Amino acid sequence: MPTTPTNYLAPNLVLMRGWLKVSQQDVATAMGIKRSTYSGYETNAAEPSLHTLLCMVEYFNIGLDELIRHDLSQPATP
Repeated sequence: MPTTPTNYLAPNLVLMRGWLKVSQQDVATAMGIKRSTYSGYETNAAEPSLHTLLCMVEYFNIGLDELIRHDLSQPATP
């Protein structure tokens, strides 16, 4: 039976926004969405569309797989 992949989207969004020292409003404005919508992504209250995910990877300059499936708070493993 295949295992369900872990989703690190919400904590990674919070972490990366902190690294860039930007507000939720800053990110939401850059992506063309409401701040409350973006906040929902950081709290797992909402799931972004594919279009929004692509905007996120462009904004944060990260791969989609890394954004969703890797815990960015942990050191990278080779």
